[in-house]
Amino acid sequence: YKDSTKAGGEKFGWVVDRVMSIVPVALKPFITRELISTVVQKTFDIMESYAKKQLDKVVDKIIPETTEETKTV
Repeated sequence: YKDSTKAGGEKFGWVVDRVMSIVPVALKPFITRELISTVVQKTFDIMESYAKKQLDKVVDKIIPETTEETKTV
């Protein structure tokens, strides 16, 4: 989480720790905590972007753009 709150940082750390715990010992020299942190953050960023796009689609359906005919002067 990019969230600057304590809870956001704790959640991010928890996710990274959980992923690290399933990395086989033989791969730990190659799959570092920094790499996992980067992947977790990038995954969150992509999901957040997708969610915003979906929300924009819903809002656009609910609140259609104002046309010249519907504008009041």
